[in-house]
Amino acid sequence: MKGLKLFKFLDGQQVPPKYLSIEDNLADKINQDFLNHEQQDQLLVAWMLASLTPTILKTMVGLSTASKIWERLHTYFASQTRAKVKKLKIQLQAPKKDRLINLYLLEIKKITDTLSVIGSPVSINDHIEAILDGLPEDYDRFVTIVLSRIDPYIVKEIESLLLSQEEQFDKHTSVEQIHL
Repeated sequence: MKGLKLFKFLDGQQVPPKYLSIEDNLADKINQDFLNHEQQDQLLVAWMLASLTPTILKTMVGLSTASKIWERLHTYFASQTRAKVKKLKIQLQAPKKDRLINLYLLEIKKITDTLSVIGSPVSINDHIEAILDGLPEDYDRFVTIVLSRIDPYIVKEIESLLLSQEEQFDKHTSVEQIHL
């Protein structure tokens, strides 16, 4: 659209007048610029409709201009995006550390990255909160220390500290098993 300078067809505001004067209107002499615009618009309509999936195409019935199709697409995908954002934010609250810490952190990062890509970035505080909220009871001291710090941590620091903490847990578990 941008490379071919077709955005003027999508906003629907640069349509040349159908008639240049009252006399042309009475004589039904249509402005050539209007005819050219209409022809290009219809080519764009055909291309847009041909590129849609059958499900989305069904929602375009009755639309005759590129700008109307574009507006409907915008509305359709905006609602889809809002639903996706809501679903991802719920998923962000769900992860629980029940496996290796790096897999747990990766799951949270995947969700936050997806939210960012679709235009709803997660704040550093919310990202850290999601990480801390899913930790098991073994990490309560860790969480207390993180939350009591005056200067807030960044996500990478929390991740590094958690990886170190897991190493410590593994080390103590190994030592306990040796003594048994």
